[in-house]
Amino acid sequence: MTHPLPDYTNTLVLIKEAPPSAILDVQLQRLNHVQMGLATETLELILARDRSNALEELGDLLWYLALGADVLEVPQTELETEVRFDAHTNHLTLDELSYYVEQFISQCKKQLIYGTDQIVNIKTTYYYVWRAFLHHCSACNVTLEYLIEQNTAKLNKRYSSSFSQEESESRPDKQEE
Repeated sequence: MTHPLPDYTNTLVLIKEAPPSAILDVQLQRLNHVQMGLATETLELILARDRSNALEELGDLLWYLALGADVLEVPQTELETEVRFDAHTNHLTLDELSYYVEQFISQCKKQLIYGTDQIVNIKTTYYYVWRAFLHHCSACNVTLEYLIEQNTAKLNKRYSSSFSQEESESRPDKQEE
């Protein structure tokens, strides 16, 4: 049995008639990039095949967290760089990291789609995502320095001199089979 596609004509008309203010400015585009990156990399971390793959995804998450700090104008001095992991306390796990990423995305959506001013909430939740990320790194016994070193080496191998969309789209690991 086939189902006919719904008619989105009215929705498309509303989108086309949206006021110019509905078009994302550069900072909101960058914030959108951060939220999409955090979502995809968190999922890839959850689905990691082994420790090596999990560390690669943590490095990718760190890249999006750094981008988020830049977009949200969070001074590096405000970010903790080390959190002691104590297995005997109520610590943040990968589930909590996922939870805070979801909260961050939800608040970004309110800002980006609904136009409500959520920057204070987004920034506060960003700190929770950052702290949950650090807890997870500590639980995995990995340092930020190691993640930065590994991620930089991966990107240097992937791109000849700097990011290029062409090189990004032609990566062997992203080719459809």
